[in-house]
Order: sequence, then C-alpha cells, then structure tokens
Amino acid sequence: MEPERFPGSRVIIFGQAVGALAMPEVSYRSLEQSCLRQASITSDPEARKALAEMARKYRDMADHEERQQKSKGVETAN
Repeated sequence: MEPERFPGSRVIIFGQAVGALAMPEVSYRSLEQSCLRQASITSDPEARKALAEMARKYRDMADHEERQQKSKGVETAN
C-alpha cells in the first residue's frame, strides 16, 4: 500500500464536514467554494474526486436552501 502524500487530507475533509455541523452560520455555498479551492490545490486524485463530490453536494444543498427561502419570501409577500 502506497503511503498518503498528504496524511491529513482525510482529516481535512472530515473536519470540514464536522465543522459545518458545529457552525450553522457557515453557508453551504461557502463550503462548496472551500471544497473547490481544496480540490484545485491537491495533487491526490482520490482527494480531488472526493472534494469535487462534496462540492457538488454542497451546491445542491445551497440551491435547495435558496429556493426554499425564495418561496417563503413569495408566500409572505402575498
């Protein structure tokens, strides 16, 4: 088994996910951008793939949250 180039890479991914749960003021959109930034600087293809997948999931969650907020705004305006 080949040693990890960046031993903490899995910790960063896990820590980022746990951090999001502990800090509700952090938006899904900012987490998406953070994952994309990390994916762009890592040289580990497995980590890049995992970060890109996390970014996609955060983007989907941010889009969903924004749609919900817009629909609530329309309901309260009527």
